[in-house]
Amino acid sequence: MTELTLARLSLKDGFYEATVAHMTEDALRFEAVVNGQVIATGTATRGTGRACVLRLELPARLIGAQVQIVDIRHETGAVLDQFSVVCDPQIAGDLRAELDILRSKFDLLKSAFRRHCSETGAD
Repeated sequence: MTELTLARLSLKDGFYEATVAHMTEDALRFEAVVNGQVIATGTATRGTGRACVLRLELPARLIGAQVQIVDIRHETGAVLDQFSVVCDPQIAGDLRAELDILRSKFDLLKSAFRRHCSETGAD
């Protein structure tokens, strides 16, 4: 049996939408979970052309001065998608700074690797 997968279509206006691939049933239940608590539930149903679409309405309480990690999981508990909601400008700035640091470290590693390859004659 092929594994069930989600392909996110959009996340806007308080709705999460995704297509469900390899769905064998006519309807499957999914839930959005934050910190172990279910915040939304929904059902993916077959649409026209056998495309399966999942639409979850996310609650307004998800938006706050914090970072929220949202897991989209199947009724069996398997996490099929995940996204973050960052609403605190100070946290967002910290995340950008961390990302800049990681990028600079990656650039150092790339140049060291290139130098190693040129010195050893490896391609």
